[in-house]
Amino acid sequence: MQSHVMPQAGLVFDLQFERTDEGYIVQLIDSPVGPVTESFLPPLTRGEINAFWQHFTPSSSGLHRTFEAMLQEAKGVGLLLFAALLPAGLETAWRMSREQAMARQSNLRVRLDFANVPELATLPWEMLFDPTRNEFLALASNVALTRFMRLRHHISPEPPPTPLRALVVLPRPSSFPSVDADRNWIEFLDTIDYLGADGKLVVERLTRPTLHDLQRKLRQGVYHIFHFMGHAVFDKHSADGQLVFEDEMGRSRLVSGEHLGGLLRDHHTLRLVCISGPEGVVFQPERSPYLAAAEQLLRKGMAAVIAPRYATPPAAQLAFYHRLYAALTMLTPVDLAVNDARQAMDQEMGGAAWAAPILFSRVGNGVLFGDDRVAVENLPAHVQESIQYRLNSLRIRTATLDNMKRWGDDIPETRRRRDS
Repeated sequence: MQSHVMPQAGLVFDLQFERTDEGYIVQLIDSPVGPVTESFLPPLTRGEINAFWQHFTPSSSGLHRTFEAMLQEAKGVGLLLFAALLPAGLETAWRMSREQAMARQSNLRVRLDFANVPELATLPWEMLFDPTRNEFLALASNVALTRFMRLRHHISPEPPPTPLRALVVLPRPSSFPSVDADRNWIEFLDTIDYLGADGKLVVERLTRPTLHDLQRKLRQGVYHIFHFMGHAVFDKHSADGQLVFEDEMGRSRLVSGEHLGGLLRDHHTLRLVCISGPEGVVFQPERSPYLAAAEQLLRKGMAAVIAPRYATPPAAQLAFYHRLYAALTMLTPVDLAVNDARQAMDQEMGGAAWAAPILFSRVGNGVLFGDDRVAVENLPAHVQESIQYRLNSLRIRTATLDNMKRWGDDIPETRRRRDS
């Protein structure tokens, strides 16, 4: 199925939540039809939210629900959220805004600001479901949904990269569950290698996934995307997420989102941080360490961060990043790129996997780079051959290790039978 590319210029539906003595209010502070203010009553209690998120927490036997059951649960809670978010005047403003966007063949940017009411951010807003159009807003072809932070410091678009450059970190600390980092790297490369072949994207892996080596690498080169693939833990004392790097001995080193954000903000070309968890990772969606780290990264100066609310199968993650990176190399605004990537995730996996990636942004129009195309870098032939040789060598090594692992359990028993 062909990717649907939305127009980049669009209208906004800008919602800001506040707490008053009488309760919560939601303010429509910018839209095609003007401002509106309504009261907001959360449709779920804290206990109901936690119970809902348990259905999206992996267990030893897999997910607690089938993909179809998860989709129906997502639709049910999405209907409740939609009705609570858009009562009376807001619902009318929404319909009129959608109609104007459709009439102009434009997209509608839905920006949700929870800065003053972080407790409301635990609700599954990416599952908002419009009953009139029978669609999830996060999957609608002309809607882009973002968790938006109105921060004082303005981040201007970076000049067009030549080409786009991403630095990937895949830690495998000995003190955490084993991660097949080489396999994850190969699968990621195989997903986006055509962008490298076209000269639009250069992806590098940090050889030693330590904080010291990350600092050194960032000083040596220019990067536009930082992509972390690994474990994370939630620090209940600081309410921050801690990403698990390695120390010099290969053990774990916990790096908070605040600390990492302070490091990354000194590298002015960086515009996007992507965070993804390894296969089999288990964490509580209502207190996702990845989302907590993402919020701190944004506050410390990143323009946009993408992080998972709950675990998803590797195939779904790869589908998401395949479409996301393709859109970014065309300099598509990040909110529209995420919308497109969620659709790809839905086509690949079904269920509710598409609602797991959350976009945090402090850039109102989603524009990370200030031009309409990426210049292509033509690498010398000997460099292309070297890259292809190393990639093929890594594929062969991974396949060999897979075969050894597949047959390794039988070898000791076979030898015992032969020796007897």
